[in-house]
Amino acid sequence: MRIAIAGLVHETNTFSPFPTTYTDFGDFKGGPVLRGADVLAKTPPLFSLHGFADAARKAGDDPVPVYHSLAQSSGRLTRGCYERLLEELLGALRAAGPFDAVFLELHGAMVAEHIADADAETARRVRKLVGADVPIVTTLDLHGNTSAEFIEAVDGTVGYQTYPHTDMYATGARAHGLLRARVAAGAPLARGYVAVPFLMPIYLQSTDTEPGRTIYDRLRELEAECPPGTFLTVMMGFSPADVPHCHPSVFGFGPEAGPLEDALAGLERVILEAEHAFRVDLPDSVSAVQTALAAGDGGRTVLADVQDNPGGGSPSDSPQILETLRKLAVPRAVVGVVFDPQSAQAAHEAGVGATLRLGIGGKHLPGHEPFEAEAEVMGLHDGPFPLEGPMLAGGELDLGRMAHVRVGGISVVLSSRRSWYIERACFAAVGAVPEDYPLIVVKSTNHYRADFAGIADRVIEFAEPAGVPMDPTSVPYRHLRPGTRLYGHGPVFGGRR
Repeated sequence: MRIAIAGLVHETNTFSPFPTTYTDFGDFKGGPVLRGADVLAKTPPLFSLHGFADAARKAGDDPVPVYHSLAQSSGRLTRGCYERLLEELLGALRAAGPFDAVFLELHGAMVAEHIADADAETARRVRKLVGADVPIVTTLDLHGNTSAEFIEAVDGTVGYQTYPHTDMYATGARAHGLLRARVAAGAPLARGYVAVPFLMPIYLQSTDTEPGRTIYDRLRELEAECPPGTFLTVMMGFSPADVPHCHPSVFGFGPEAGPLEDALAGLERVILEAEHAFRVDLPDSVSAVQTALAAGDGGRTVLADVQDNPGGGSPSDSPQILETLRKLAVPRAVVGVVFDPQSAQAAHEAGVGATLRLGIGGKHLPGHEPFEAEAEVMGLHDGPFPLEGPMLAGGELDLGRMAHVRVGGISVVLSSRRSWYIERACFAAVGAVPEDYPLIVVKSTNHYRADFAGIADRVIEFAEPAGVPMDPTSVPYRHLRPGTRLYGHGPVFGGRR
């Protein structure tokens, strides 16, 4: 089979202060949109499209890279941005076609200002271009807000089963297996969809901890009990999105409708039984730091500033944790990554060894003020650096001009580009080696666990006001489906399709 390989990836936080325009899209390192051979040559090797392409080659298929574009999590795509991206994607497919099948790497939580369910619209427009007889399969992030309309628009889709997302490559290979099952069937597979009736706060979605571990273990058990060629997915959803389909979901594709429906019902039961575990209970930064200091065992603590996660659309510059560390006279800590191009630029101009007055962070959200301090420049970096963590090993990341500055015993890692997928290399690039600190603060909701948790004696999550609210009851939703429970409150909706 000649299979198109393409991608259009965005996780939309409709409450983010950053609107998403065309210039925000490009490749993972901040370069231009990828076309042709660059789609595979310049994307991180553990992305799902590589897993799909490698599996396709092994099966004797011909994967043809066509188009790929992504943007950092941020606000709604403008109308002009989305329409231009779709025009480019469809134009690339048209120019390189015809194809026997299409693979799309999507996120599942894209929202444009004129289209609430942008991933479903993307699938519909690709379908209109290639026709009803060309199978379309996709991969989705675990945080997709997947609708029944999306499931109807594709021939198959599979989502990540890990958060942190250490199975992206494997998910791509699963998508190729799903495509092969669809082709072998000679007709559309049976499909099923269940809307889960409550929101799951993102910090509670880790599959390394409960209840996520049990939910995904049960997914794999149920899938193994189904006829061969059955593929199940649990989407935990992305709650900072004010759209009707903002909720978790369970769906699948397979050769037999009966076993598929039974498996989905079993998954639904497991999730509903765990609803109580998705209630938010987070300390503020003062309580979190005091808990870390009180341990008194000489161990290393990772503190997660879960609401200031750039991977969810936050500025990654809230200053509260810096104020707390100073207030509590913490003798030694490192904080990162703080998005502050102005301070990073000032540090570069001053040079290593210089001391200068900085107003760190606090520049993007109402009510925030910069952290004012005398800072010593300890290290500088500009440009890409290699990634070594479990999520993206073998790739590179470019955070622009970076700086390591020290305020007393507090080290701060600054960047000029807001980016997700935090790992230790983001600190080490400027000489702030995390293992050298008893207290490490990461601006991340869960991805830090893949690379940081292994060096931590304890992990403490905390919440200060920022751009990715964890408590759904604090969010001014206007467009949720009526009856959606904010982790346990209100009536039930639902319905299997």
